[in-house]
Amino acid sequence: MIRRTVAATLVACIAVGVPIFGGGCSLVFVRPPKKEESGRSEAAACTSNRTAPALDVVLSSLQAIRTVFALGLSDKDYQGMALTRDSDIALGLVFTTLFATSAVYGFTTTGTCREITGRAVNPYQRAPTRTTRGERLQEEAAEEVAVEARRRAKAAADANDAKAAGEAAKAGQPARTP
Repeated sequence: MIRRTVAATLVACIAVGVPIFGGGCSLVFVRPPKKEESGRSEAAACTSNRTAPALDVVLSSLQAIRTVFALGLSDKDYQGMALTRDSDIALGLVFTTLFATSAVYGFTTTGTCREITGRAVNPYQRAPTRTTRGERLQEEAAEEVAVEARRRAKAAADANDAKAAGEAAKAGQPARTP
């Protein structure tokens, strides 16, 4: 009888205590990137470490296993325990969902943070070089100048083709097609 009481207390502490104090590791410990008014995100102190979402996956899996175990027991097995079978199953489903949702949030948020900060996604991938805002603006300006030059060159080529086609039409010759 003492074993059942200890087991019931342990199950109650795990089922009720852990999620109340944790609420999902990622929901508590993962910081998202700050949103700027222009719609961009700034990587100021966002979390790129995936430890919290990984713990959420482990806790969600343990809750799922515990719930499946509870589904396999009968109401007689729960006599004298702090929880009924139905409440144990309901709590298991709630906490499995809570930790799974927290894991999804954590992996999504840390992925966004890694993307914004340019940190390597895996240990074998080099992180891209970081550029300053001024360097990015210079690169964008140079790209715009190059695009404008290509547009002008295409417009000049089109004008030359049109001129040649007009002269060929005056002379009664068929126009050349490039």
